[in-house]
Amino acid sequence: MRHGQRPRFTFHPFEVALCGYSGSGKTTLACRLLERWRDRYRVGFVKHDVHRFAIDTPGKDTRRATEAGAAGVMINDPHHFARISTLPYSAVERASAFIDADFVVAEGFKRSDLPKLLVLDADGRAEREHRDGVFSNVLAVVGPDSAPPGLGVPFLHRDDVDGVADLVEGHVRGRAESPLYGLVLVGGQSRRMGRPKWAIEYQGEPQAARTARLLGDVCERVFLSVRPGQTTEALGLPTLPDQFPSWGPAAGILTAMEAEPGAAWLVAACDLPFLDAPTLAALATGRDRLRIATAYRSAHDGLPEPLCTVWEPRARQRLLQAASIGIACPRRVLRESRPCLLDLDDSRALDNANTPADFEAARSALTDP
Repeated sequence: MRHGQRPRFTFHPFEVALCGYSGSGKTTLACRLLERWRDRYRVGFVKHDVHRFAIDTPGKDTRRATEAGAAGVMINDPHHFARISTLPYSAVERASAFIDADFVVAEGFKRSDLPKLLVLDADGRAEREHRDGVFSNVLAVVGPDSAPPGLGVPFLHRDDVDGVADLVEGHVRGRAESPLYGLVLVGGQSRRMGRPKWAIEYQGEPQAARTARLLGDVCERVFLSVRPGQTTEALGLPTLPDQFPSWGPAAGILTAMEAEPGAAWLVAACDLPFLDAPTLAALATGRDRLRIATAYRSAHDGLPEPLCTVWEPRARQRLLQAASIGIACPRRVLRESRPCLLDLDDSRALDNANTPADFEAARSALTDP
């Protein structure tokens, strides 16, 4: 996938289907895989049913509401929710259903373009059709016996759950590969500081220039996120003017993702005087590409630190969804999206300086031997 290209998918950017005919063991294999992954990943599962299905019980409130004419019903408790709808099942609905899953396993969809594992049946129908080129995008064939000759793709035994899981994980991690770019947020008004925080010098270097230099050690390219019309030419760095100026820090992140939707972004604020190379290197190395983001756990309250975070390409969907309903706080998005969280080696590395008193304290700490 090119850096500026948005991925196309049905349910999730990282998705694999288990396909085959009835009785081939698709559901059994899917459940064995899900059990293997349950402690490491949040895996979505979707079942394609060509027949009419019913999951609400006659006489229950949801069924009564549907029968009374509701176009859709939802039920929830503190830990689960379910939605049943007769509204149109659109591409947007499909692509949003598993937004917080790490990847998705689908059962069925054998005529689709989903990347798929073809599970052979005892009658040999799936094998014959595979040889005839009926199925597209087949990653491997799975069967109960030895490998038939001339399949043209890898073969795995149906009981080799570890092997099948490794193949799926390898595929989704390959899909998750993306370049890492850096973004320094310099578009804030700096009202509490009384002057632009990005231009404040620590140890003889403007804070934004220092942050960009540190990002350059772990990122392929580095940009400044600026307000429309903001002047930062003195830093000599490429800029990305906010396209969503009412969305606060989320505006800068989304603007960068619009410019390079195929890239992950290591986003750092311009008011972190103690940020250092080891902290950024550990973040880049510890990045989990299957999660929406990788962030540090705050040394102060244990919550995700949003402004020194790697946001993966698929975080764009979550940030846009949140901002569209008035949630433009990156920390809240992180809290609700199960990021990969790392612990800080230096507890003050992400302490910021927002006021003149903070600046003086930080400058003193940085100049003291």
